[in-house]
Amino acid sequence: MKPQPDFNIQVIAQEPLDILANPLFLPECIRVEFDVLWTEKHMEKIIAAAVKYHPAIEINSAYNLPSPTFLKMAKTAGALFSFGTNIHGLDVEKLDYCVKMAIELGLKKENIFAPAPAGKKPIQIRKFS
Repeated sequence: MKPQPDFNIQVIAQEPLDILANPLFLPECIRVEFDVLWTEKHMEKIIAAAVKYHPAIEINSAYNLPSPTFLKMAKTAGALFSFGTNIHGLDVEKLDYCVKMAIELGLKKENIFAPAPAGKKPIQIRKFS
């Protein structure tokens, strides 16, 4: 099973997303092949779509995703970021990977997602095909 960047790009382009959650997620059974499956070319396509259509890229502490390589590429390209965990229960507040990556990347306020004001949210302004 190979990642489908074209599917991800289709979702980014067609859905009124604020945040691209769990970017580059792979099931545990193939996660060891991350570098083989998510090539630089695939990552560049996802990042270009995120920059064009403006969803923030989630830095996810539950899965330690996306990789530092992807995040550096996304920051250089001008993507925005959000923090998430997918964690429910007692560990919900733990954003360790998010904070680590924010420090490593030197993220500033202008790199972080902020919801659009009423009337300008993607769900309100995107045209659907």
